[in-house]
Amino acid sequence: MYKMNYDSPIGNIVLKSDGYSLVECYFSDEKENEEKNIGNVVLEETVQWLDDYFKGNKPLIKDLPIKFKGTEFQLKVWNKLLKIPYGSTISYKELGKIIFGEKNLSS
Repeated sequence: MYKMNYDSPIGNIVLKSDGYSLVECYFSDEKENEEKNIGNVVLEETVQWLDDYFKGNKPLIKDLPIKFKGTEFQLKVWNKLLKIPYGSTISYKELGKIIFGEKNLSS
């Protein structure tokens, strides 16, 4: 596992890679011990993506090699979220309609 801290304008972000994909990305109040991250292309690409994002550019999430881990439902939701255009928003209800259709939602 490769791990590094990223000092973002909104706080420390811990990035983890399995060497092929980004597998974790989360905020942490404390910097974590970094592990053998030198030369890890995935972490380098992620840092570049985050730098671009925080500079106000609009990098595409599909440009990052992300490996999502979760339940079947979580994976379904995350895949639908990736299809929301940059800068757009939808409500939880709208997302539910996309995933389940109208008939399975309560008002």
